[in-house]
Amino acid sequence: MLLVKRPLETLRAMLIGVDRSIEARTAAAFAGDSGLIGLAERTIIATVTPAASFLDFEDVDADRRGRDDAASFVRGLQQALSHQGSRIEGLVLHGEPAAALLALAQQETADLIIVGARGRTRMQRLLLGSVSQKVMMHAACAVLTVRSPGWRNKKNHLENTPIF
Repeated sequence: MLLVKRPLETLRAMLIGVDRSIEARTAAAFAGDSGLIGLAERTIIATVTPAASFLDFEDVDADRRGRDDAASFVRGLQQALSHQGSRIEGLVLHGEPAAALLALAQQETADLIIVGARGRTRMQRLLLGSVSQKVMMHAACAVLTVRSPGWRNKKNHLENTPIF
């Protein structure tokens, strides 16, 4: 679903919010396959590691490993999409995913945010929340949510791609 909030004359900065879910991989693949990355002057691929709770405070090594894994994941996406012609940057953010992505989009004056959507039921969204829904509601720019594809065989293409 594409929600456009203001006219897009150019695509200067595009933000792709990812986690390690199949939906996020689908969103990144769609951005590449559709040619959107080639249209943007710069693309920022960002993942968000959750903020540590007071219970996790002592497990500094686990937090560091989580950030290292997230950075490795983002680098893999950067490499996979680097042939698209846009300048692709990668970031690992820390905190609540929707809030972190919205803050980055504002800071970078993003024209478009792309996120995956899990297709949860209304009750699941109420209980668990939805990053894509929060981003769509609060972003100042256009937001594209990508659900698992009907345009591609998800199982063959995405799950067997090692860099994702």
